[in-house]
Amino acid sequence: MESSEFILTIAGLALGLAGFSGVIVGLNPTPLSQWDPVDKLNFRVLVQVAAVAAFFSLLPFPIHVVFEEERAWRIALLIYGIFHAIDVSTFVLRYPKNTPPINLRIGFVGCLVATLQIVIAFLGGATIIEATYLLGLMWHLCVSFFGFVTLVYQFRSKSKSTPAP
Repeated sequence: MESSEFILTIAGLALGLAGFSGVIVGLNPTPLSQWDPVDKLNFRVLVQVAAVAAFFSLLPFPIHVVFEEERAWRIALLIYGIFHAIDVSTFVLRYPKNTPPINLRIGFVGCLVATLQIVIAFLGGATIIEATYLLGLMWHLCVSFFGFVTLVYQFRSKSKSTPAP
């Protein structure tokens, strides 16, 4: 498994982003239960997508123990693609009515990425399967980072707009 260092780096970054969720909660003076639905969605994106990236960064290792390399990547990508398709579609279906258009676009691209993962798992060669797996992980890492940046920016904007007592 030639990509193991890269995969472990992605897992570490994903876990770091998930850990920063505590910073996000700490920066916001409003309790989590009283957050705006869009802020709750972005928080969920941050935590859940980072957890997905961390989990799927580690999934290929036990599969490689049982199967030879090409088949292991194919199985891992198929499992990842199916999970990704289910996950992103439930996200999109549960978007609040006032969801910003950028979130809708990211959801649409996520559906395309998931579809590509499944198709390439069935039709791709060894190199493209591994590359697609790694690109899927990077996609999840970027989406989680987007959730982090969006929340920090929104909370800073809200704190500047509210007058000090």
